Amino acid sequence: MLLKRAEQILEKYGWDVVVLRPTQKLQCNCWKEIYREPDSGCSICYGLGWIPHLSKWKARFMPMDDSSFGSPGVYSVWYLPRDARVVTGDIIIDVEWEHGYAKDITDRYRIDASYNYKYAYNERIYIKTVCSRLKIDDYQEVNILAAIRARLPI
Repeated sequence: MLLKRAEQILEKYGWDVVVLRPTQKLQCNCWKEIYREPDSGCSICYGLGWIPHLSKWKARFMPMDDSSFGSPGVYSVWYLPRDARVVTGDIIIDVEWEHGYAKDITDRYRIDASYNYKYAYNERIYIKTVCSRLKIDDYQEVNILAAIRARLPI
């Protein structure tokens, strides 16, 4: 009953986001150790230098009253479905979608903590994450967007 309700809430009020797992970096063959940089035109890693692990999930964002931390607007809470396997350090990428196509990256958040919410019969109902807004340089952002477009199904 609670699981069904959580799924309905995500379906009705959530939207598709991308989770990037930078902790599972597999260095791409295009990486040039001498220059400490990747091939910017690589069709495998999209110029990141590492092969991105990406997954698409329905998620819901809730702003967090973080004024007590002295930096309003930095922290937020994201709710994800119970089968989203997220860990601390993963990055939630808020994507603007157009007809199922990743048009632009609107924001990015690093997961600082994640909690499994369990209720009846010790069943995991949903995942709650506490995130902080993350800055990514423009070069990396363009490459991450290219990877999302190429690797995630429409």
